Amino acid sequence: MYLQSQHAEFRSFKVHQPTIAQWPLHIGVSKSHPNAIAIIELFNKGLIQLKTNGIYQATLKKYQLDE
Repeated sequence: MYLQSQHAEFRSFKVHQPTIAQWPLHIGVSKSHPNAIAIIELFNKGLIQLKTNGIYQATLKKYQLDE
């Protein structure tokens, strides 16, 4: 929906429910980045927090991705 509101070329796309395809999302940081390990650790800690306090599940539900 964000892309549709910001870019005309996405306005003809239709969102279909239920989801017909789903795959995991990954984050990557170059091993050569001086803070690579810390960045991944902070990301993982943040994700755990979101899951613990209910924000993760609430976000999935808000966008109907909790099926």
